[in-house]
Amino acid sequence: MHTSPEKPHLAGLTCRPARAEDTGDVTALTRTIWDGHDYVPHVWPEWLADPFGHLAVAELDGQVIGLVKLTRFAADEWWLQGLRVDPAFQGQGVARRLHDYIVDFWVHNGEGTLRLSSYRPQVRHMCEGTGFTIIGHYGEYAAPALPGEELALRRVRKDALLPGGAWPVYSRFMDVGWTWINVTTTRLNTAAAEGRAWTNPAGDLWVVREEADEDGAARLWLEWIACPAPRLAANLQDLRSLGGALGYRQVAWSPPLETPALEALAAAGFARSWEGFVWLFEQRRGG
Repeated sequence: MHTSPEKPHLAGLTCRPARAEDTGDVTALTRTIWDGHDYVPHVWPEWLADPFGHLAVAELDGQVIGLVKLTRFAADEWWLQGLRVDPAFQGQGVARRLHDYIVDFWVHNGEGTLRLSSYRPQVRHMCEGTGFTIIGHYGEYAAPALPGEELALRRVRKDALLPGGAWPVYSRFMDVGWTWINVTTTRLNTAAAEGRAWTNPAGDLWVVREEADEDGAARLWLEWIACPAPRLAANLQDLRSLGGALGYRQVAWSPPLETPALEALAAAGFARSWEGFVWLFEQRRGG
């Protein structure tokens, strides 16, 4: 495991499991992150109560100045998220200490696959030093929904079977909110039971969800799609029509930034809604 030289003023820094009494410090350190719109304070109680993952903080002189969350989706599937450092201590190696701590925890307590996403070059540098590889680049595209009309689409019944054959690269994972997880029969069946899985006469399969845009307006988000590459543009066009039929004003997707998906998005009338992108990192152990 890569470690950075200890800075003298951080010699007393300790990474440890989070406790309920850390809540005040966490609320304070996230108050100005993302212009005060950080999601961490909203999920902090849930993270504290998670019996399967690991929530950690960095403490210096009795004050919490950073945090990170390890989430367990399955015994062999884990996700790293929520890396935060108090703005007053950023750029001083605290993020590196938290990253090393939580990855080391996973190495000793987890197996299978560990993933995370980030747009920060500093995080890429840390990941490259701790066994991760980049497995994709993802952006955000959106298009206006089309007026509702009669569609040759139907909701998939519960207990739908996982599609067979080789899937296009853009359907390798399910996107559950800038978090990419494995596609499983159980997850597809859950989406079907919730009324979020759709199919067309060609047998293509979509999973969608409702999500708020940055202004708080509801839009239809494409969580996952399985179809041959030549039909992707038509499916995305149908997604716009489905959005209109369901009463949404906009539809969106965070695809891998690769040629087949980008060409289909352009053909279907989608435009980049965020100029940035995130790297998707992964490392494996065991199995």
